[in-house]
Amino acid sequence: MDSERFLRDMWRVSKLVHQSVEELFVPAANKAGLSAFQAQLIGMLAMNQMNQEMNTIGNITKKLGMNQGNVSAFCKRAEQEGYIKRKRSPTDERVVELFVTPLGEEKMAVAKAEMQRIIDEFTGRAQPGQLETILNGFNELENLLSQVAASAAESEKSS
Repeated sequence: MDSERFLRDMWRVSKLVHQSVEELFVPAANKAGLSAFQAQLIGMLAMNQMNQEMNTIGNITKKLGMNQGNVSAFCKRAEQEGYIKRKRSPTDERVVELFVTPLGEEKMAVAKAEMQRIIDEFTGRAQPGQLETILNGFNELENLLSQVAASAAESEKSS
């Protein structure tokens, strides 16, 4: 496969995934009275809490790949709306942890139920083994991109 075709197909698939998320999952978040980002933030915080990971602005920023100032502003707004709560670490005042509130959990439950309905419809249309093949391809792509990124970072250090 030539690099031009690979790049063209990557952009096409990336755009399609983005559009599909917008068309399918944003309405699910909106049905719960949340913006897409609020649903993503609350979902990520809840998942991190289940995995006993610290929910700091820095950690969330890294996972989302966004500017720390923007994430902080979004978190402040979500806190004002009662979806999350910020709490300073008792051992280090510089560290602020984020927690999902009962209201945030309630809103997320509504969004998750709608998202599950959409996912069930999507998976119901797939042929046996088709989703596994797609997910395996995503994993292979992720591994390859990680290797390329690590190599680029190493080259940058040695320059």
